[in-house]
Amino acid sequence: MDIQLKIMEIANNLNITKKDKKDIDEYLDHNELGLAFEVLCVSIERDNIKISQKDYEIINTLGVQMEMDSNLWSSLKNNIIK
Repeated sequence: MDIQLKIMEIANNLNITKKDKKDIDEYLDHNELGLAFEVLCVSIERDNIKISQKDYEIINTLGVQMEMDSNLWSSLKNNIIK
């Protein structure tokens, strides 16, 4: 799984603020995947953006692959569209 591509896809498919989207793009441009992932997760939680079960599973997989703290995305379960 191409981590950079998946982060970009999720950010583009969700209603992320322009500022957060710009920050994510800049971090990805500088290969700062962890920071881009963190901004993505914080943006989803802070702005209460609804995500699909599939999006959550991809976010979970990305976080595990990057060995990030699961607290970053575990609360995003509450944002899954029911």
